[in-house]
Amino acid sequence: MKVFVISEVFYPEDTSTGYFLTRIAEELARKYDVRVLTGQPTYAARGVRAPRWERWHGMDVVRGWSTRFDKDRLPLRALNLMTLTASLFASALWRVGKGDIVLFVTNPPTLPFALAAACRMRGATPLLLVHDVYPHAIVAAGMARRGGLLWRLGLAFNRRLFARVKKVIAIGRDMARLASEMTGGRAEVAVIPNWADVEEIVPRPRAENPILRERGLAGKFVVQYAGNMGRTHSVELLVEAAKRLRHRDDIHFLFAGFGAKRALVERELHDAPNATLLPRQGREALSDLLSACDVSVIAFEKGMSGVSVPSRMYNVLASGRPFLAVAEEDSELAMVIAEEEVGWRVEPGDIDGLVNAIERAASDPAHVAEMGERARQVAESKYTLKKIGEQYRALVAGVVTSVRRARSKA
Repeated sequence: MKVFVISEVFYPEDTSTGYFLTRIAEELARKYDVRVLTGQPTYAARGVRAPRWERWHGMDVVRGWSTRFDKDRLPLRALNLMTLTASLFASALWRVGKGDIVLFVTNPPTLPFALAAACRMRGATPLLLVHDVYPHAIVAAGMARRGGLLWRLGLAFNRRLFARVKKVIAIGRDMARLASEMTGGRAEVAVIPNWADVEEIVPRPRAENPILRERGLAGKFVVQYAGNMGRTHSVELLVEAAKRLRHRDDIHFLFAGFGAKRALVERELHDAPNATLLPRQGREALSDLLSACDVSVIAFEKGMSGVSVPSRMYNVLASGRPFLAVAEEDSELAMVIAEEEVGWRVEPGDIDGLVNAIERAASDPAHVAEMGERARQVAESKYTLKKIGEQYRALVAGVVTSVRRARSKA
């Protein structure tokens, strides 16, 4: 029996999905014969030509072909996804055998349907790791209308997908609830969160932070937004907060990240004295970046509860900084804040609430520091790769036992 990990992106791609699937595969390879099917780097490592096949960290990694057009243009991005889906489907049909276990992720949205079909055709056991729930994600991004044709078709197809895999792995409790609701409780849902890089990302004193020193921000209260500036992220709300707080010389907004809404930040705050937009920061600079603030903001549009769980939440915790969440009350973000007392929450769209929360935090540095210390403790006690790796190996072990038991009865 082999365990296949199939993903659009994998090492050397270190964007969110590529990074997490790489580490999960490494953890599973501690116990199982793991094979990886993936594509060429197309995001942060775009332009790198990785080997078509290589033996890497004890795993066979096979990279398929796809078009590599500009992903920021939706028609070209769709073509990239279609060719990649076809390539990985063919590769799975060729390499996956009866009795194998196949772990794949919901991104891109075309891929899991093809891989679930390949598993049925080959007699393999599919495990679906959910990073985004569709069609809810595209509705929240403003690319479809709830109740419209695309919504109804997406909901019908995804309900069948969730119900037909062996197990759904959700990265948050809100996501697990939504997955169960989508299938009327027919899906077997497990919750395994993402993790923090507690060894690479460590709390650094503000006085020693090179980003704050170079930008002249060492004496200011810094509010940071670092991460994806995509269509489902409420970047506009933070931009408006920066505009409203221009009169506060002691508060500064620091933006870092890329995505569809980066241009909005550049346009609206290009001459703002209280805002700085950083160029792309590599993973090697992540510890310094996340420590270059007093409070980190994670902002979602309305309707994202259960649809997506931000992986950067865990690294913010590891950096020893509290976070301010623009999120709904029943989201994983809100639950972590309430349970661990590591930040504040405001409702999506509540600009007054966001501004008030920032001003309250800036007025109480002792409380901010206390929450930051607690955040690091939470990361070390609950969200390490070692702990999450154990959960993935235990889940696969349970699936193996279940499959073998079913075979013996047959």
